[in-house]
Amino acid sequence: MLQSEAQEFQTRHWLCPGEEYARDAIETGDAASWPNYSEGPGMRVQRQHPQTGLWAQAKYIAWSDQQIGICQYYNSVGHVATMLVPVEGRGLPGEDFQWRMEWSETDPDSDREGREMLETCVENRDGSQWPGVGCAFVIRVNPNED
Repeated sequence: MLQSEAQEFQTRHWLCPGEEYARDAIETGDAASWPNYSEGPGMRVQRQHPQTGLWAQAKYIAWSDQQIGICQYYNSVGHVATMLVPVEGRGLPGEDFQWRMEWSETDPDSDREGREMLETCVENRDGSQWPGVGCAFVIRVNPNED
């Protein structure tokens, strides 16, 4: 990339949409336009009962030359929806939040060499760590498109 092209871009911190915003976007169908959007088995109940609350978690993976921000949403049945966003890196977590390293697969036999771990956002609350979206990602933006 030429130096002049690099100067056209800036970085910005970005957070995954919160639970209520995501619930509304799923109900209206707007979530389908999110980048790299996919649905999980919990979506059936979410559509049946759109008022069902969601919980959300931000995840970050840096493998080889790719850095991906993941926004995942869950209900009482399980995984509802995922959005994958190419990012420049992970940003600083908000107050009471932290990034923590976790296994990327639940079954050790599913581990892929060099891809065993990912970082997840958790909220430190009441002596426990809860899934959360209070950890930012660093994204590149073209200020001319704002």
